Amino acid sequence: MPPIVPWSSMAAYLALYDRRVVVNIAYVVRDSPLRTPAIGWNDRRPTSDEARETRELLRQGIEEGAVG
Repeated sequence: MPPIVPWSSMAAYLALYDRRVVVNIAYVVRDSPLRTPAIGWNDRRPTSDEARETRELLRQGIEEGAVG
């Protein structure tokens, strides 16, 4: 089981660093944060609904500040 993280969105994650670090932060949304909420830890291809959910999560992440 993966560790519990103290954020639930890209905006909340980036806010952890806002005005706290002197370097630029750029977050790239990887496959696990997209796949796990939609499909779980199952090793299979996503259904069309699950693929749609992963695309929505990616869109949300980019709108909230992720770079890709």
